[in-house]
Amino acid sequence: MQNVLSQLMVVAFLVESFFEVRLQLYLRSLLEEDRAPADLQKRIRRIVRIDNRWNWGSWLLIIFMLVVPNNWAFLAICIITLLETLVVMEMDHIRTRIKQR
Repeated sequence: MQNVLSQLMVVAFLVESFFEVRLQLYLRSLLEEDRAPADLQKRIRRIVRIDNRWNWGSWLLIIFMLVVPNNWAFLAICIITLLETLVVMEMDHIRTRIKQR
């Protein structure tokens, strides 16, 4: 059962990673082309910075997952997926606010 849940979490992580890359490219392009709304620029910069740090952290957790026993690997994939979800939700929330303008 735990193996099936682990595989589902990995699939969820991969899908979220795809959306994270698209959102990050969109937000970065807004900042680089100076098209970001003035009141959201600080928030966009903050989430892009958090995303950059999170990318490094997620790779460390992935490496950790590969060298530890299965129980710890399951915990690591749960943490990775949870944090990835939070980052993607925040980035999508900013994108939605920009699109509503």
